[in-house]
Amino acid sequence: MERTCWRGVSIEHPALWEIAVAFAPPEDGRLTFVDRRYTRMDMRWRTLKYVPDMKDMLYRFQRDAKKADDDGVETLPLKGVPEPWKGFVRRGKQGSVIHATRFFKEQRLLVETVIVWPKDRHRDLERYILESVSVADAKGAKTEPWRALGLEADVPAGFRLTDNNARVGRVAWTFAAPAEKQERTKNEKQPPQLIVERLAMVDQWLAKPLEEWLKGELPPASGVLGSEKVLFNGHDAQQLLSATKIGTVGTVLGWRRYRLDVAWRCESDLRLYHVAWSMTAKKGHPIALPTALRVACCQPPPVVVDDVEL
Repeated sequence: MERTCWRGVSIEHPALWEIAVAFAPPEDGRLTFVDRRYTRMDMRWRTLKYVPDMKDMLYRFQRDAKKADDDGVETLPLKGVPEPWKGFVRRGKQGSVIHATRFFKEQRLLVETVIVWPKDRHRDLERYILESVSVADAKGAKTEPWRALGLEADVPAGFRLTDNNARVGRVAWTFAAPAEKQERTKNEKQPPQLIVERLAMVDQWLAKPLEEWLKGELPPASGVLGSEKVLFNGHDAQQLLSATKIGTVGTVLGWRRYRLDVAWRCESDLRLYHVAWSMTAKKGHPIALPTALRVACCQPPPVVVDDVEL
């Protein structure tokens, strides 16, 4: 099994169910998983300002599902799932679709999960998946866990995901830090930004030193201010400090957009990891990665038995 954490919600699922949709606006979110043939699971969650009437909500969901049912499809109560999950089953000749809903009262989060069984229904696995769903308590938390597509990181609480770039062999997340109470130039209002990414098949394409690769990843017109080898995540890593100008007025006032990059190769999982922290500051201002940031590496590949199991 594999665990995915996204926007404070965590769930375990078969390793062959890969993420097709990952959506995380400020107040709600969505994860959709697919295998090689079908959409297998869709999970959505949203924050409520009230405690919902689950019985009434379930009745309305079930009523709407019956209206949409094709000939030969029947809607039945969902049994055998862990409390307090509630739901119903839509069963037909092509398989079964499970609709399960749960309200996490302490976090005031409503989670709706749809699991698709194209053939036989795997009740034990279904129950295991629902039991695995957990919600992080954001109150007082210093970090928020993010885990998807093989990349795992603890990101400082309050950081907002602004971009999820999941290309083949390269997964990158971009976060915007909370607005800081510091002086800004009138023509530069970009908040501090964090990039976390993992690149696969590093032995096949990385034919240059990490320092040269990092220079190629910098924004246009960047000037390198310093480069050194450091120890990061228990690995020998390359660190690069750079800066770009932010306009005539900002430059005159001594402002720069500084960026600190760190990259390392993990020989255990044969991946390249890269983090970049950029912020606007006065010339000479010290810059360091957020102290709460954690990036996991040295992870063994998942064990796949068949399309349903590990």
